[in-house]
Amino acid sequence: METTDCSLDHDDVIHSMSGRLPLICYKILLSIATLIGDSLVLIGTIKYDALKLHKVLVALIQQVAVADILLILFSVIPGSVALVADRWILGNPLCVLSYTVNAVCETFICYLIAAIAFSKVLIVKYPLEALTFSHMREVYLGVVGVWILSFTFPVIVIAKNVDDVEFSCDVYNCIGHFSSKWTSVEETLFDVAVGVSVLVGTMLTVVSSLLVIILAKRSVQRETSRLQSTGNLQRQGVLTVLLTAGFHFLFSLPLIAYFIVSSFYDPRSNQKYNTPEDYLNTILFPIVWNIALLSVAVNFFVTSLTVSSFRVFIKSGLRRLTIWPVRIVGMAPYEEEERQRLLSDCN
Repeated sequence: METTDCSLDHDDVIHSMSGRLPLICYKILLSIATLIGDSLVLIGTIKYDALKLHKVLVALIQQVAVADILLILFSVIPGSVALVADRWILGNPLCVLSYTVNAVCETFICYLIAAIAFSKVLIVKYPLEALTFSHMREVYLGVVGVWILSFTFPVIVIAKNVDDVEFSCDVYNCIGHFSSKWTSVEETLFDVAVGVSVLVGTMLTVVSSLLVIILAKRSVQRETSRLQSTGNLQRQGVLTVLLTAGFHFLFSLPLIAYFIVSSFYDPRSNQKYNTPEDYLNTILFPIVWNIALLSVAVNFFVTSLTVSSFRVFIKSGLRRLTIWPVRIVGMAPYEEEERQRLLSDCN
């Protein structure tokens, strides 16, 4: 794939090095935070059982962490390289892969957040059944089904014409578009299918979150000493689910609004600021695209904020890191008693 420098095609401040530098820093920080954070989520849940939530919620949170990491590795980091180089230098196969992973993971996360919210509704509604739930095989089969479903739209675009995937200087990443091989009817049907898909996932998340709030409030009012344990299970993870769903919805809403508005204009305009669609493509699209990227960092920060057992796991890990200079160099910044306690924890 041969591309010219974006700053040559777009003679403006946005595409100059000074304009790209803040975005480069933003993507680097986002990549580091997400890779470290979601790796800790996976390590903490798989090896140390650090999330004291219902096992269905833990399994779904793990899958969101995997999707976040894939997005960073195959979409955000290649996009950062393109920002630095001012063009796409990674070749056409990786461009197609980047587009595919981005489309698949975004769709997957949208539906999995909805699944997390809906699962919490069932846990709060049926606390006794949730205590004895043992059908994790069905949960993982459902997750596999969502992964497969998420491939639908990018596979259609690539199968129709692989050249429809190309690098965009607007967002410094590879995106799909409609070429001349698409008829107007096919374009309309595809747009409607994507819109319905996103709308269903978003509405399921919103409705489920509202139901969680209502049911959790009722469970507190009905709770008795006899059902103290089930009441705690009902409320457990409510804030985690609500904040996860809320932040994902908040960060995705501008992008959803953009696609709705841009459907009334020509999405392939390359002129500069002369028509409404030029403002949409050149200014608004990069902004809402990068706001939506913030959702990949939600998983770790919400989990750290709302799950006390995970915070204990993080603090324990940090304490172990601070003891390595003590063990290797022998220079203890603590009193001897504190030093022995830290060594004991580390072992």
